[in-house]
Amino acid sequence: MPGAGDTLHVGQVSSYDASLRMWHIKFPTRSPTTTTFNADDMARYGPPNTTCPPQPGTSQHTIAAYLHGRTPGPAWFTSAPKMSPYRRRLWAKLSTNSDFAVCRGKRGCASHQLCSCKMGAQTHTLEDAAHVCFECEYYSAIRRPLQAAATAWCQEAGTPPSKSGLAGAIHWAATDRMPQGAIRAANPAAGDSLRDSAVAFYAKAMAIRYNKSNTSSVTSKAAASQPPIAD
Repeated sequence: MPGAGDTLHVGQVSSYDASLRMWHIKFPTRSPTTTTFNADDMARYGPPNTTCPPQPGTSQHTIAAYLHGRTPGPAWFTSAPKMSPYRRRLWAKLSTNSDFAVCRGKRGCASHQLCSCKMGAQTHTLEDAAHVCFECEYYSAIRRPLQAAATAWCQEAGTPPSKSGLAGAIHWAATDRMPQGAIRAANPAAGDSLRDSAVAFYAKAMAIRYNKSNTSSVTSKAAASQPPIAD
């Protein structure tokens, strides 16, 4: 790779980051000693005749992830009896991740989709509904009721309340689709409890996120930044 004064530096691929869809490169003879390459960089600076499989852009990747696990037809909450318009809006936003960086950052590079918490920085964790609901440090003070309801739902569905199990629970709450590995449908009471807890958590989380309450003990979190729209 060219450096200052057109000096060539030889590096080695140290790892591949599936979240960012980038390769980490180490250069022992330049500063900084590490950098990241995308597919175009690998084709330009990699070994001769390097060819990377075509990769979807960030927006295409996000849309594909959304469509995976969806079923044709209206969302369950659009026809739920006696549901208020406010709750319908919350479910529409939660089911599409529209308040989170995984959606808000889809116009930029993949790094715009990462959460700004410590986990996001250290492990390149995407900010999506599952992460916000069960992992993100910004919302730990309000998480207990949702965690308990999701754990109970997993037990009813016969799936372990692991990271993937809890993510499956919130995915069911938003889409009405049972996750893989579930051996039975949870009873209606457990489902209602999970959905009530999820909506209550989401409303409080957004109040924290946009600093609409001064009574919360949770540190306020800025909304995910929006990359500029390309001309």
